[in-house]
Amino acid sequence: MERDDRDRNAAISETLSEIRDVLSDGVTVDRLDHAKSALLRLCGRADLFNFDIYPLPSDGGIESTYFIHCDPDGTNALYVSCARPGMSYRPHNHGGSWAIIGGVQGRESHRMFTETGDAAAPIDQRATLMVHPGHAVSMMPDGIHAIAVEGDEPILNLHLYGTRFEYQQERSEFDEETGERFMFRLENVGEIVDRR
Repeated sequence: MERDDRDRNAAISETLSEIRDVLSDGVTVDRLDHAKSALLRLCGRADLFNFDIYPLPSDGGIESTYFIHCDPDGTNALYVSCARPGMSYRPHNHGGSWAIIGGVQGRESHRMFTETGDAAAPIDQRATLMVHPGHAVSMMPDGIHAIAVEGDEPILNLHLYGTRFEYQQERSEFDEETGERFMFRLENVGEIVDRR
């Protein structure tokens, strides 16, 4: 194993150990905020997370996702997400999983929503937050967000989920104009490269 890989694995292990401790008594908004600080320290390691190591698609595609860690039981799943300007996803949830997304490079907007219980207008936007270096967003297990790369620079972010994608419950996405709810399909994310 190369030194960079050892350093990266050690940094990931240290960060996730801290986050496990923070969330050991359950997931709350305050505890996720504390965990967000730990993930942001990892995001600050641009020597370990950059486009040389986790490149954008070489085929002209818009997005690359790298799966870089998961606990043996499928929890604490960490991904690197790289995307070019133009990448966006309409409002969606994460199948009952909490999430923290921290910025390494570029700017990505996260419009945050809550469910209303109204079939005609099932979601309501409550905030717009920006993920960029030094900034992160977190979502409780019932969280809903829409994302988009902002500006002309590609993004590279770290995504930490309580449960890896394949083990999340059924996920939904929403059409803001019609209010229609759809099943979110993992294949719409594109190829996920296993780099554990």
